[in-house]
Amino acid sequence: MGIFKKEKPEEEKDPTIPEISQIMPLVPYKVVATDLPIYLDPDGKEAETEYRIAILMALDPDDPVMEPEIVPTRMKYNVGDYVDWSLNSKKLWEQRWYPNPETGKVERAWTFHVEFLGRLLAPADVEK
Repeated sequence: MGIFKKEKPEEEKDPTIPEISQIMPLVPYKVVATDLPIYLDPDGKEAETEYRIAILMALDPDDPVMEPEIVPTRMKYNVGDYVDWSLNSKKLWEQRWYPNPETGKVERAWTFHVEFLGRLLAPADVEK
């Protein structure tokens, strides 16, 4: 018997599971589509393998133009989740395309974007 205790190794956290935020942002976002492929080409023939697209809508009552935010992420969100706006500026993409879930057509997702890491918000807190 030794006098020193062996430390348990920390369990590795799944990097695709979003963290939960206890802080309500000024403008929360709602996930309206998720798990869409990111295409490297405008024909939609070559897809990214690790990252997917989520489509978010800002819940900002002062914004007269409600446009969706199309973001690259490896987080696993569900449609209807509420998230805050959090980014990883170290992971960058230039032009990419995605299948628009409303039309089925391949469209430009962005010209330039960084990785989205939005944290989950409690629905009851957002509804307040």
